[in-house]
Amino acid sequence: MRPARLRRPLAALFAAAAAGLALLALRPGPPPSVRVLAAARDL
Repeated sequence: MRPARLRRPLAALFAAAAAGLALLALRPGPPPSVRVLAAARDL
């Protein structure tokens, strides 16, 4: 009877892990950017 007692917590754990991984997979990537050089003081 021990596996039957752990079934619900394991299902909840796997559901939470699946939701977390889905959020990571669906998040948007970083926006495109361009590196710009600037002088620290007047040249």
